[in-house]
Amino acid sequence: MKNSYKFLIVLLLLALIGSTAHAQFQEGDRFISTQLTGLDISKWTFSMEGDSESSDFTQIGLNLSGGQFIQEDLAIVVTLGFLSVQPDDGDGLKAYSLTGGVRYHFGGPFFGGAGLNYSKIDLDNGSSTANAMMFALEGGYSYFITERLAVEPGVNYAIKFAGKIKTGDNDDIWLKTDPASDGIGFDLKRMGLTVGITFFF
Repeated sequence: MKNSYKFLIVLLLLALIGSTAHAQFQEGDRFISTQLTGLDISKWTFSMEGDSESSDFTQIGLNLSGGQFIQEDLAIVVTLGFLSVQPDDGDGLKAYSLTGGVRYHFGGPFFGGAGLNYSKIDLDNGSSTANAMMFALEGGYSYFITERLAVEPGVNYAIKFAGKIKTGDNDDIWLKTDPASDGIGFDLKRMGLTVGITFFF
């Protein structure tokens, strides 16, 4: 956890210092970005209907994003992601994701974003898979080290609103957030820290 606190302190200092090198983004500008996700304190929370306890998972992963500004400071973004997720107890799992959304720069180095995320999760050493649709939020800070290259620490959060699971018997079971409906009650939340390198062009 000490590393996590150090990361948060660095993020706060960057926010206080500010950056005079930040650019103003115009319609047609583009960017590509790679992000390291997880960073020690990131957590997945996964629980099933009838289970009073949820399981926490520590994650580490990598994202690759690309985007284009459709008007001043507003961009559409597509992100591919891979996560290796390790439960506090039990076997690990792997997750692959695709996210589409928007990102807005608030007239300076700070930005926020929202989107829809599709995640495929391999469970039980690949004998079962879960598919989840999630609503995702992010916030971050662009610290420009050159006119077009920025280091971007940030935070993200995602919560599942629909999905299904394929069992080892090839049965598709819809995962319902509402326990009163047919299917298996299922809840998935993800939150954590990220740090990335973004090139604007």
